[in-house]
Amino acid sequence: MEKTLRTDNATLDGKGLGRLLDEIAWACILALTGALWLVPETWAPEGTWLAGFGLVLIGLEAVRFLLRREARGFGLVIGSVASAAGIGRMLGYEFRIVPVLLIALALAVVVSVAGTIQAARR
Repeated sequence: MEKTLRTDNATLDGKGLGRLLDEIAWACILALTGALWLVPETWAPEGTWLAGFGLVLIGLEAVRFLLRREARGFGLVIGSVASAAGIGRMLGYEFRIVPVLLIALALAVVVSVAGTIQAARR
């Protein structure tokens, strides 16, 4: 049985709730970007945007999990890598993100395909 979210003027279920969560995440990313452009560079160390972006993706997946929606492994993997890279950069560590992102992308695709195969067997 699929759960629905009731608001004052609409009921969100299925893809409607997923789209709403995605739009909220995009709004957070845009607000983060705008805020970091407005503040002086000394207020936000290098890597702040990347860490914030990763935390938004992880938060999105956490909300999906709490609402018992299908979480996306891709968002969780990319969010974790981005957060680690951003925090590492803020602490002064050089983190080669492109190779790590390629590996994370490959792992996410493998996990996704494995999940699809396992679901098809049921």
